[in-house]
Amino acid sequence: MEYSPSSKPTEVIQSQWKWKGLQWNQRLFRILGRFFKLFLHFIPVGWSAVLLWLSYADVYWFSERGLPVLHMHVSSNNILNWLQLVAKLYEVAVIASMASITLKAFKRTFVDTAIPFGFISAPYRVGDIFFLIDGNFWRGFNNLNWQAAWRMTAREWKVVALAVFFIVNTLLSLLVGPASAILIIPQLDWFKIPNAFSNITTPIFYRAPAAWIWPTDLNQDLWKFDQYCGIERGSFMYQCPAAGFGEIYTWAAGWEFSNLPDNITFQDPSGTVSRRLDMHSDDDTGTWVTTPTALLAKTMGQFKSMIRSKEVGPISQTEKWQFKLSKSSQNYQPLVQAKCNIWNSATEKESLKNMSLPYEQLNCFGEPPGGPCRQIKDELKTWTVSNNLLRNNADLSYVIGTTNSIKEPNPEDTASSLVFAAGLPYFANGAIRGQHVVGCSYMAHWIPSVPMVDPSNTEYIETNITKLDVFAKMSDSADTKSDATIGSVINTDQSWLSFVDLSLSGDSVNQTTGNSTSLFLKKVDNEFIIGTLLTAMQLVFPNGTSIFGPGGTWEGDPEPDSKVAQVIEKLTGAIITDALARTAASTQLFMILSDEKTDDSYALDPLFVQEGPNAFEFQLYKNGTLTSPYGVESVNPFKGLGWNNLDDLKTKLTDNIVTVDFVAKQYGYGYGQPGPPSRFALTVVITYLAILLVYCIIVLFSGVKSIKPWGDVQDLIALAWCSAPPPELKGQGVEVVDEHLWAEGVTVMATASNYVSLVLSEEQPGMRRLKKNEEYY
Repeated sequence: MEYSPSSKPTEVIQSQWKWKGLQWNQRLFRILGRFFKLFLHFIPVGWSAVLLWLSYADVYWFSERGLPVLHMHVSSNNILNWLQLVAKLYEVAVIASMASITLKAFKRTFVDTAIPFGFISAPYRVGDIFFLIDGNFWRGFNNLNWQAAWRMTAREWKVVALAVFFIVNTLLSLLVGPASAILIIPQLDWFKIPNAFSNITTPIFYRAPAAWIWPTDLNQDLWKFDQYCGIERGSFMYQCPAAGFGEIYTWAAGWEFSNLPDNITFQDPSGTVSRRLDMHSDDDTGTWVTTPTALLAKTMGQFKSMIRSKEVGPISQTEKWQFKLSKSSQNYQPLVQAKCNIWNSATEKESLKNMSLPYEQLNCFGEPPGGPCRQIKDELKTWTVSNNLLRNNADLSYVIGTTNSIKEPNPEDTASSLVFAAGLPYFANGAIRGQHVVGCSYMAHWIPSVPMVDPSNTEYIETNITKLDVFAKMSDSADTKSDATIGSVINTDQSWLSFVDLSLSGDSVNQTTGNSTSLFLKKVDNEFIIGTLLTAMQLVFPNGTSIFGPGGTWEGDPEPDSKVAQVIEKLTGAIITDALARTAASTQLFMILSDEKTDDSYALDPLFVQEGPNAFEFQLYKNGTLTSPYGVESVNPFKGLGWNNLDDLKTKLTDNIVTVDFVAKQYGYGYGQPGPPSRFALTVVITYLAILLVYCIIVLFSGVKSIKPWGDVQDLIALAWCSAPPPELKGQGVEVVDEHLWAEGVTVMATASNYVSLVLSEEQPGMRRLKKNEEYY
């Protein structure tokens, strides 16, 4: 039965670009119509491109307090609230774009292929998750031969592709909401400050080469210019190895109350930063200790003061900032491994005769055979602790030395490390006195680190060396690749000890038995630096009796023994590490003043020194002379660095000296911070763009037809009303009761008179497929 036709037939299938026979105004309207249809996609695509750029651009926008707009100040909360609306608009634009291309794909398939009845309303329900979990939707594909998919026709594969297209777009429409919020609402984080120090000339440079700042051989020559470091005053001068005595003593004296925490704080003379010495104890490998160098603390402290007091660039106008060493700047800090063996005079009398120093546990981090670390370990195999420590159980005594102290005549030819032993009295069974004897070995390395100063968070210098247990877990095998970057081994000469233990004097005394060397130096009393630190943990009773506090009351339990060993590891490790960190601490820092240089000279600023003879600028001239505040210096102090004249300064600034440069960040709201949420959101946006791109390529290059009607579900309902009801619908009332009906194919076909009908089967007598450029009723 054919119903009355419309007043005018309609062209259902059109060519993408049909101009022939059209008037100029018709062409214009068609062009505008297609433009506005494409505009539906231009908005979310352009928006997505901007979001992708922001996600990788590391862009700072506004501070925690908000953003000044004209003569007003908009709070951060108001900005974030408005951006939630923007995120919602982007979500709507993307969903509209995906719904549009899904519907167009459906219409193109609909005129060419029978679509399952259960799927017929899907293109109008993009984003409806409940439609996806509806069983009727999935029953629509029951008639497809999934077990022999290779036998499926091209038209059946079109239906499958359309279903996958719909499912993906529906899932994307659900995910684009949170993705848009993640990408559009800025994150509160740290963002790079471009040209943060634009008003000054960097890098900062040290008046010393790298071999002086991070030496691999420690000896008395390192302090030949610091005449006070070898006497008592050296314990008060920050650049001397023993200058950490006060902080370490305070830390050690609190052992009863704090159980010796795993960090000690040292204040920098600039008064603006502190460096922290960190420790980690491991039962197998001993105690690991590290800290930034005092020279680095001085550098970052003075630079921090400069930022706060001078206009060094945009960072000086930033509310909340931090700065750290740039990747191009080298920096090292000491890493010391301390391992102690312990014996108990009450239970191990026989083994006291052969008290060997630990060596197997010391880690060379994969160093090949013959290296300095391996040499030190081989040397330690022959060392034992002297029985002289047991001469008087009532005394707290110790000895300290280096493994090369008996090498004659050239001890410096051998890699060498510190060794230490102590006799520590205790109470046994309430009355009987005994002694813990500890023998300790040490291995020191320089390790690269990246320090940072964040004044808004802490006064400490923070570094990327945060977990010392990583070193404890690393293998010592030469065949194993190291999990962390390890620098050079630090050799220790006997002469260096006189700057660590200030009262240590006299030649070492060595007693040798067979092939082993007994470690024994001149008897050390408690007025020495290390001895004083040991007595910080000493308990003295009214009758004059004294014991070493940790593990001082032994009742046969071996646990106090290991505790004493760990205490000595931490104490001596802290002393050695801090002493190493103060190497080259007196080195001068300079910076070229860009606004005060001439063709004949450079102005050098000693980096914000405010008082004293160095609180002025130096002028370096072409002829190599250097003028100080007190006149012309006859000797250029930079000549030893290869700076004979001004041209050398320009060309050799980074050749043989250490330079320090910084990068800065500011805290606030912005874009481009990586993380799982950002990766998720980017995946959603990129998937959307990829789908749209593939769709456009197919449409533009495969000659796909443009279908004019059925843009709304009402059009489809109207077509159904005008079509003869198929016999399969008999018995169906207010709902479909025949489940097999959901799998029946639905398509559009035309009669010989060009009347279009909705049919349930592609095999309809007298019906044919719709053709391009024909008009239908």
